[in-house]
Amino acid sequence: TLQRWNDKSIKIFVERKIPNQEERSKFNKRLRTDKSFYDIASLPYLCALLVQEFNEKRLANTFSPSQLIAKAAESIIRREYGKKLALTEEVIPLDDVLTFAQDLAQKDMEGGFHGISPSEVNEWAKDWAELVWPEDIEERSRFELQMSQIALFEQGAPGRLRFVHEILELYLIGRKYIDYLRRREIADFIDAFSHWEFPSDSITLDLLSKYCTSEMTREDVQNIVFQSISRPKALKNMLQLISNGRFDCSFLGRSAVVKKDLSGLKFSNVDFTNVSFAGSNLDTAEFDACNLRNAEFAGAIISNTGFLNMSSALMEGANFGDMNTVHSIRVDGRSGLRNLSQPKAAIKWLREHTDADGADSTDRLPCPAAEQLRHLFGKYIRPDGTPRRTWIGADVINRGSRHIPKPKQAIEAATKAKYLTLERAPGKYRDKYWRAEAPKYSEMVEFVKRSEASGDIRFLLYEICGDTSCPHIVG
Repeated sequence: TLQRWNDKSIKIFVERKIPNQEERSKFNKRLRTDKSFYDIASLPYLCALLVQEFNEKRLANTFSPSQLIAKAAESIIRREYGKKLALTEEVIPLDDVLTFAQDLAQKDMEGGFHGISPSEVNEWAKDWAELVWPEDIEERSRFELQMSQIALFEQGAPGRLRFVHEILELYLIGRKYIDYLRRREIADFIDAFSHWEFPSDSITLDLLSKYCTSEMTREDVQNIVFQSISRPKALKNMLQLISNGRFDCSFLGRSAVVKKDLSGLKFSNVDFTNVSFAGSNLDTAEFDACNLRNAEFAGAIISNTGFLNMSSALMEGANFGDMNTVHSIRVDGRSGLRNLSQPKAAIKWLREHTDADGADSTDRLPCPAAEQLRHLFGKYIRPDGTPRRTWIGADVINRGSRHIPKPKQAIEAATKAKYLTLERAPGKYRDKYWRAEAPKYSEMVEFVKRSEASGDIRFLLYEICGDTSCPHIVG
């Protein structure tokens, strides 16, 4: 996402760009009273466009970021026309220039946003120039040169061009995707949508969401979602898109998003009644005022997952199974956002909001020894089971949560059981604790991810806990 300005930054910029106090007061009044206006002004590039439109008396009463960017792109091209060089509207209409820019934006995205080769610009310009001036070599050369220097681009890394602003490029990519949908080239759309995971507030998704809402049927959008199921990034983009458009997502049913990577997605006011997220990765995902009635979360990775503005009524009947994959959640309270970073606190909150009888008995929670060992192994392994690191310095491994009075006891026991190996380093180099390799590493992964304890880990827990009658973990 783009770096946003705070109130002070906006104020300083407006004072510099709108010197007339009366006019500045009008602009600032709209900032205070129009939330969408303020949201747009918080992005530096869009704030500059807002002020420009305001100073030139062209600022409409209602508009969106995409409309503002559209005007900016068109004004850049019209300034190129105004230079009275080879590029004119008679030679190449504005929409064709934008189409040319869209294609290059898509190529840049597919290449990881590392910039565009000038040869790609020249190749397109050469094809167009030969069509318009088949006999005039000099005019063709002037046109090719101007297209490579058009104000949509600026010098990037050596030998590469880049778009003058990220949000302009993302707008052009959105236009390209809409062209695919308009021509009903769904397979090409899904393929193009599979290259990059767009943030929830991306202007690309904003454009697509508005198009899908106004120009497509609900059934057509649902079909694209189902066709995207085998393409992880396309599926995540489509789910974010339909969430932004406030589509009813209950059509996902009990299988569409089971065991899918949904990490980082942000859902707001979406109906997920009866939808199954079983086994899915919901790391850093967010549910804000969503209908989760009878939704299935058994086995889903719940790590830094947001449940915001979620009443018990909205979570009635939601099933989180044995909660062995619950690591941490974010919730809102009277004093603002709260991070329930300990599994025990997160499980307690979820039970209170989903259990019909509000049960929260402590005998259904992991014991302190199990939480300490899971925390220790979690330093090497992420909640979804992917590797985090292979070693930790002995001087820092003790840091973090303390579930038992002496966390070092867990480290010593894990080392004795060969899940960790201490490497002594002479001189200035620090000692290191290396994690085990397979098969013990696989046991560590399952314990971090699902709290599934192998026989050796269960024996290790007995040693740390000291209570031979303790079940250690739930489930």
